[in-house]
Amino acid sequence: MKSCTKCAEVKELNLFPIRKGAADSWCKSCYTASTKKHYQNNKEKIKAYRQTDASREKKSEWDRKYRESNKEKISARKHDWYVENKKEIGAKSKTRYAENSESARARSITWKENNREKHNAECMKRHTAKLQRFPMWARECQDIKFFLEEIYDLAIERTLVTGVPHHVDHIVPLQGKKVSGLHLPWNLQVITASENCSKRNSFTEAV
Repeated sequence: MKSCTKCAEVKELNLFPIRKGAADSWCKSCYTASTKKHYQNNKEKIKAYRQTDASREKKSEWDRKYRESNKEKISARKHDWYVENKKEIGAKSKTRYAENSESARARSITWKENNREKHNAECMKRHTAKLQRFPMWARECQDIKFFLEEIYDLAIERTLVTGVPHHVDHIVPLQGKKVSGLHLPWNLQVITASENCSKRNSFTEAV
């Protein structure tokens, strides 16, 4: 227990901010109230200062030091937030892509043109992964080659008929984090480009 020198209340130690390894003299509630009051009394002056280069540099340096000192905490917090909001994030991503598909494609083309080395490296990485997940016996099977061509033709046909871009997707990703699938007909499906882009390398097992 500790007494706050501002409000004179005796409170638990976890209600005091820790500075230099020890609980501060003011409790968190008093600091919050004081900060709000100071901001309200100096709002315009604070806003003007935040627009200066000195303020931005100071904030950037503080953020950098905080990230360096709290990497695990930040990573855990981001992971927990993603898990809790996974469905909403996926839905928003699909909606955003559908509403901005043209501009998204334009940005993608521009990025590829300005980053040819990175784009080529990524293409080669995926091509290599596909070869590694395409068994030798399957490469020599004419029936499998036929079905693969049919699936990719179907994606093109659906794009032309509906006007909506379609992709051939690996149900179990070739480069999944926990499990990787094969480049075979029974692991392929034709879905819209927006669904495929939001899915990325994730795989959810059907219940």
